[in-house]
Amino acid sequence: AILKVLKAVILALLFFKWMIAERYNKKKTAVWGIFLIAVFMVSITGKYKGILLSMCLVISGQDIEFDKIVKVLLTNTLAWSAVIVLLCKAGFLPDYTFVHQLGASSTIGHSYGFRYYSWIGYIAMAVTMMWIYLRKKAGLLELLILAVMNYLLYKVHTTNLSFYITLMFMLAYYCVEKLKIVRFQGRFWKFLATILP
Repeated sequence: AILKVLKAVILALLFFKWMIAERYNKKKTAVWGIFLIAVFMVSITGKYKGILLSMCLVISGQDIEFDKIVKVLLTNTLAWSAVIVLLCKAGFLPDYTFVHQLGASSTIGHSYGFRYYSWIGYIAMAVTMMWIYLRKKAGLLELLILAVMNYLLYKVHTTNLSFYITLMFMLAYYCVEKLKIVRFQGRFWKFLATILP
């Protein structure tokens, strides 16, 4: 119930921000209107109300530097994850355990306060990607340290997919930024970067 109220308050604040702070022309009004109507229809008919809030936040953040958004997301993700794990360790939140099959053997995956054990893996993946993005020039040693840290977390959450995607991301980053094997320049890459999200 508290989350529903919080979401409603955030949507109301965003609405007032759009009414007061934004400058509109016909094109912007038409694009926003079509976009919001489409997202609203999908979120209501598909019962994905969180999508509406996410898209409204994306629209509101269009004039903010992307680095600032990533910094806020990184700080927020780390802080709330730490709070949840600490509350779990203090006994306020349950630590769900799951028997997880890894190849021929099985192991126990811990949720540490989250609803499912895989949350920690995907949070670690997102935090690693944001960290590397903000660092801009992460070196090989830093990438190796991040890989070891992700491996230690992997032993807790046991989610193969998030661990391997994180490693592939770090390898791709190293190949693009350090070895310059691939150069992402030109119209094709700009077009791809625009439509992929």
